[in-house]
Amino acid sequence: EIICLSSETKSGKTDWSLRTSPEPVFYICFDTNGREIAKKIKRQTGRDIRIAELDIKARNLNQAEYKQEWQHFTDAWYEAVESGIQGTLVVDTWTEAYESCRLAEFGKTEQVRSRYYGPINADLKLKMRDLIKSDLSAVLIGKMRDEYLNDERTGKRQPAVWGDTAFQVDSNLEMWRDDAALAGWSENQSPTFTEDGQPVWPFHFFVVDCRNNMALCKRDFTTNLVGFDGWLELVYGGQG
Repeated sequence: EIICLSSETKSGKTDWSLRTSPEPVFYICFDTNGREIAKKIKRQTGRDIRIAELDIKARNLNQAEYKQEWQHFTDAWYEAVESGIQGTLVVDTWTEAYESCRLAEFGKTEQVRSRYYGPINADLKLKMRDLIKSDLSAVLIGKMRDEYLNDERTGKRQPAVWGDTAFQVDSNLEMWRDDAALAGWSENQSPTFTEDGQPVWPFHFFVVDCRNNMALCKRDFTTNLVGFDGWLELVYGGQG
């Protein structure tokens, strides 16, 4: 199962991906915060999380250095994909991976006409094809951005990822945080409860689409009840 999991910041996507996906977890990380989350989960649970850390934050690199960074990503990708292991590849974030690919190709990420994107699309499609052929599951974590129509903001948000991602993955999920419920879980307050007496969990994911079980589309789940294994059961166990 290959998932694109997008959300705004601090919605629990990294924790859900690393804490609940099948081991070993090959974790390609562009963010030091993600690295610290991974280390915390390893300490708490003893999970087999193998961290490959990259850094494209420095904007004063030349194109040769950006190419080298993208090669580091490619090496980490294929270390997982060609391992022959039934684990999970987690890319945190897929947004920054796409940015890294564009920097390697163009030396910049803006003001590049779409007709020049052929090599980038070919590169990412090849990586996705090889991932799909492997024994791995995957979570490609995406950031969010404003949606535009005719150069005007629509007021909506959408995943900030490579444009073909939604067609390449099996499921597109969007994680979100219920701030009112989160406040209820703080140290000095009591959590809110459902009618049957269960505390309201603040972290959710919404199913945008699911190729292998369309009955799940547009449904919402809390992350404490549905981890990665629970998601697989919903998808392939036929529960709509």
